[in-house]
Amino acid sequence: MRAYLTKAAAYRLDSYEFLQRAGPGSLTLAIQWAPTSWHAWYYLGRVASATGARRADAPMLDYGIRCMRRAAEYD
Repeated sequence: MRAYLTKAAAYRLDSYEFLQRAGPGSLTLAIQWAPTSWHAWYYLGRVASATGARRADAPMLDYGIRCMRRAAEYD
């Protein structure tokens, strides 16, 4: 079941300025609402890749790379 956002909240999730500063939870929500948004995929990939590199977590780093590839597909 999909939750509904206010118009202002949905607009914020599609804002490039917001996506640049958003955390993984907000980026995941942005992708749920706009699955073809390359910006949301790109910034989620950046966050996941940085986290994976910092923690030496290979699966997280791989996930970040996959998100970046998806961003490139949608760009």
